[in-house]
Amino acid sequence: MLEINWVGAIVAGIAGFVLGGLWYSPLLFSKRWQAETGVGKTVPIRYPFAVPMIASVTISIIGAIALSALVGPAPSFKGAIVVGAVIGFLCVAPAIKMNGLFGQNSPGLIAIHALYPASQFTLMGAILGLWSSF
Repeated sequence: MLEINWVGAIVAGIAGFVLGGLWYSPLLFSKRWQAETGVGKTVPIRYPFAVPMIASVTISIIGAIALSALVGPAPSFKGAIVVGAVIGFLCVAPAIKMNGLFGQNSPGLIAIHALYPASQFTLMGAILGLWSSF
């Protein structure tokens, strides 16, 4: 049976969601993202604001739970970061890049979309690794 650090996974998932808020904010990439996608300008907004927010936090928590199942309830800090980075940079980001290439997205937009979950899973791994030291 898989052992999951439920509290650590929920905290890590929420942190991953918060990273997304920063990632797509004016502090980081919102201007470039809006310019590349046209969302809110030339492309109509299809969903109420709450829909992507609820979906995003839910999916982030699910990803953190899956990561916790892979690293176990008490991983080392380094081990958890490595597993998170491998999932993010070698599994999720390349799949997003592939979709972006087929969608004819610019390299900048592909990077914005692909590097967020890569960084997210690395961050969630770090939190799970730190959590086990408490």
